[in-house]
Amino acid sequence: MFEIHTTSGRRDRRPRRPKPRRCPPRIHLLVIAMLLMSASSCRILTPPMVETRTHVAASLPVRTIAVVPFRISHSLANTSLPTAIAAAARLSQNLDQALIDAQLAIVPSEQVRSLLATEPVLALDADPRAVIARVGTEYAVDAVLFGQLVHLRERSGSAAGSTVPASVSFEVALRSTVNEKILWSAAFDETQPSLMEDPQRAAQLPGGGTRWLKAEELARFGAGRIASALARYVEAAASKLAASRTPLALPESDHAKPASTGSLR
Repeated sequence: MFEIHTTSGRRDRRPRRPKPRRCPPRIHLLVIAMLLMSASSCRILTPPMVETRTHVAASLPVRTIAVVPFRISHSLANTSLPTAIAAAARLSQNLDQALIDAQLAIVPSEQVRSLLATEPVLALDADPRAVIARVGTEYAVDAVLFGQLVHLRERSGSAAGSTVPASVSFEVALRSTVNEKILWSAAFDETQPSLMEDPQRAAQLPGGGTRWLKAEELARFGAGRIASALARYVEAAASKLAASRTPLALPESDHAKPASTGSLR
């Protein structure tokens, strides 16, 4: 009880109402973290970051791959040409390194670029069959990997806060040097989501969704995903070819049967 003096001079013995308690900022952060953990623990049907497709079965094992530098799609018309060229070059280098990390034997894109530069007819937008014939003959590889940068948007802001997130889209196609057909293709199309939008997907990206990525970092992550998917395809194709060429063992009863010596009458 507290005594309060009023204007009339009387003492008011009414109890003073306690002030409402506010949760400290740490408790708010704890509650948000618990909500995000519960959301990520739910089975969310998040589409895969890399879409892959097997077109035709490989007739021979894919042991060596020549990587053609990424070309620029016409959809990048809104991006300045120097920016698009630099982004495609960095993406080619990132894919080279990712393929090497995935234990794939490759001819790097820079080496292929030097070869194509000696022959103006074989520009990056030339007929893929002509490129396959030249590269396949020069390096004796089993397949050639083509790539195309489709979309590129840099983030607006910083790693701590961004009004527009980074967005990257590119695709690759693996072609056989035997028949020039597409064996396998893949596409990476990603716009960084926030933890509140898609906690499961954001947690897979570098930084676990705690910071906003630059477009180059997002593209490097996509190159790693593409390389891992290609390595799985190469391994699966080799296993299928090995299984199809393994002769079937006949039952012992068939081996034990003596050859017929009878004659037709």
